[in-house]
Amino acid sequence: MGRISLVAVSILLSATALAELHYTVKSYDTADQIFKEILKSKPRVIAFGEYHETKEGSKVKSAIKRFTQDLLALVQKHSSDIVVETWIPSGKCGTKEAAVTKKVEETINRPATTEDEVVTLIETADKVGVEPHILTLSCEEYASIQPGADGNIDYVKLLDVITGQLRKTILGIVAGKLLEKAPRRDKMVLVYGGALHNDVYPSKDFETFSFARQVNKMVKGKYLEVDLYVPEFIEDDKSVTAEAWYPIWEKQAQPGKPTLVRRSASSYIIVFPRTPVAAPSATPPATPPATVEKPG
Repeated sequence: MGRISLVAVSILLSATALAELHYTVKSYDTADQIFKEILKSKPRVIAFGEYHETKEGSKVKSAIKRFTQDLLALVQKHSSDIVVETWIPSGKCGTKEAAVTKKVEETINRPATTEDEVVTLIETADKVGVEPHILTLSCEEYASIQPGADGNIDYVKLLDVITGQLRKTILGIVAGKLLEKAPRRDKMVLVYGGALHNDVYPSKDFETFSFARQVNKMVKGKYLEVDLYVPEFIEDDKSVTAEAWYPIWEKQAQPGKPTLVRRSASSYIIVFPRTPVAAPSATPPATPPATVEKPG
């Protein structure tokens, strides 16, 4: 499929206006029970936003791998399409395209396995009948992201471009403009990306980087934000652990069980269970040396 860039800036995950929200936190036996709960509202669009894995982070299963292996199966029969926050360089925009892609990958600092996991999500969705869509950046957009001769990336412009691409793609699918077939209005459109552009409650400084308001308006309130958190990835991020739900989750979380954090009727967090730490293997007792009796 060629080289893929998964675009999200994880340092901006704290950009959500959360101070006035009233959380409810509940653990469930299975993720299936969680989805039965959140699907009661019959959403038209669910935008999943992950807290990203980094090269230096804990070596446990990533959010995107858990989504592909465990969660997609729970929503696939209700879904027609999935938009994945990624792009494939076309090769038509010269050195600027290659330079932007390389620089963004270096900054995001994702493990090498992330690219394979994005491809696996796209291929898995296609196999189960959920049509995948990715973003298409124009040469003008590449140029705007790296405007100067110094090679530096304008990250504000990058976020603006990605938000615009996501918004255009999601709205186009919902309206049927980007589909070769008629839109399935009885089915959901899924989105998978970083936990920023899907924000229902972005802070004032980051409102322009969320597509949630426009999409929610088009689907007449049938929009859900569902963020996906791997506990080992968030536990050292003070912007997350300072949120009101986190200490409640720490007290209530049960081994092996996922937790649903409800911000509002349109905004949720799924916190995956911690990965069990394998017990160190017991060292077998040393065999005492054989005793040889001397002849008397």
